[in-house]
Amino acid sequence: MSQDLGPINKVCAHLHAYHVYASDPTRCVEANHYCSMVNDDMRQCIIYDSPVPGARLIGIEYLISPKLYEKLPEHEQVLWHSHVYEIKSGMLLMPPPPEGSQRKNLEEQEQQELSQLVRFYGKVYHLWQVDRGDELPMGAPELMGSITSDEGLSKAFPGGKAKLKESHKSKFGVDLDEKVEKRKDFGRGFQIHPSTLFPEPLHPFCSSGCLGLLDSCYNRD
Repeated sequence: MSQDLGPINKVCAHLHAYHVYASDPTRCVEANHYCSMVNDDMRQCIIYDSPVPGARLIGIEYLISPKLYEKLPEHEQVLWHSHVYEIKSGMLLMPPPPEGSQRKNLEEQEQQELSQLVRFYGKVYHLWQVDRGDELPMGAPELMGSITSDEGLSKAFPGGKAKLKESHKSKFGVDLDEKVEKRKDFGRGFQIHPSTLFPEPLHPFCSSGCLGLLDSCYNRD
């Protein structure tokens, strides 16, 4: 008799993106999110380094609506990041199946889901630094963030936007410019909360959880 894998069976979406280390935004890691809905205001995701069998579980992310984010204390808000740039730039996507009716259906699902998530904030920790070749999860969890600008993309992703466009086409058969056009009205009028716009990089103390005052998260001598 097989076990009931209740929580795992609730996973209903695969989101592909890239995370950067809050303590070093030049370090970029592929992040395959497998997400379930807690409620209309919250998603929870387990993160793997690839979408193939045998992929390594490297982190977790929580996604919350602006309504929940605005209730957080200021020193907590700084640990969360926006998804506006990575969605509107076409970077974040739901990897599609091969051509066919399922691909079209997923594109419609992606439009619906990301038009909501563009306003959500994320809090993500990675436990396994696969990008530096660690064979096991080592050390304390690392606070991660999203890429938030063309400049940030160029720092974190070798080759910048041109390389990302090439990667999306070869990996997923996706045209980045088409994604940008389809998402141009996402989040219209939405203002990113200033607490997410932390200086880069954050002080390493914040990599393992910043529970003090807001200014304790910033670079210090």
